[in-house]
Amino acid sequence: MRNICITVLVVLIISCSKNKLPADVIEPSKMEVVLWDIIKADLLTLDNSLKDSAYKSIQENIKLQKKIFLAHSVTKEQFNKSFNYYAENPGLMTALLDSMIINDKRKYKSPVKINQQQ
Repeated sequence: MRNICITVLVVLIISCSKNKLPADVIEPSKMEVVLWDIIKADLLTLDNSLKDSAYKSIQENIKLQKKIFLAHSVTKEQFNKSFNYYAENPGLMTALLDSMIINDKRKYKSPVKINQQQ
């Protein structure tokens, strides 16, 4: 019940926000999933680089990000611009991150297989 209340609150905060999203900013529900995949890719490459000093983490992370952007039909530029917009609007970023935490319990279904070696 608590999770439902929090989810409703997050949706209300986002939908009732005085600041309408610019046309070139990724909408919150899609941004959630893309950002979640980017975070998982970052964690995977960090973990692999800690296990293997020869692991080319930067190159592998770039490959994973390209796959993520392609799978979600967004460009790196769209993602970066959207991320910066959310970062400059703390209320929206808080709502986005809170929603990500809640949805983590339901396990995102990503179109990109991030947990496997590429």
